[in-house]
Amino acid sequence: MTGVPAAPAWEARQVRTAPGPVTTMATGRPGAPVSRVGITVAAGGWHVPPIGILNRYSLVVTNDRRRPGALEAAVMATLWAADAPMTAAQVQLLVGDDLAYNTVQTILIRLHGKGRLRRRRAGRGHEYWPVEDAATAAAGRMRAALPPGSGRHAVLRQFAATLDPADAALLRALLADSDGD
Repeated sequence: MTGVPAAPAWEARQVRTAPGPVTTMATGRPGAPVSRVGITVAAGGWHVPPIGILNRYSLVVTNDRRRPGALEAAVMATLWAADAPMTAAQVQLLVGDDLAYNTVQTILIRLHGKGRLRRRRAGRGHEYWPVEDAATAAAGRMRAALPPGSGRHAVLRQFAATLDPADAALLRALLADSDGD
């Protein structure tokens, strides 16, 4: 059988890519695409595994993760826009984004645990509604962002300097009204 090359136990195949920036599996940082077993993919999107590594599929890891708290914010916005308490299934339909029912249910349970939602039994599940309206929640986040002590003055001054003229005028009017109360 001399002169006939043996068939390799592997073959070159094109890497399936997903949308989004490519990251390496080992570091999670942008870089060359890697296969499921951590081998760098060759230029042109072809992955040639070395002999002895058997893998059926190549995988490119993408960085399509949501920012922390994005789902909680979407669920809260949905509940604030609603005129009545909502079940997990109703929230799932309105939030969309191909979220699984269990994902929405987990977010609602965690928001309830944090004290941001109230709930009551509705059939076999629960109905949820916000503890406070969106404006009150935003004001609370703004207050929490102010550092205690002497740094407050600098933070408030910088905040006021970044307001557009209409918002600055509205803030002055609101402060004048609160002084008169």
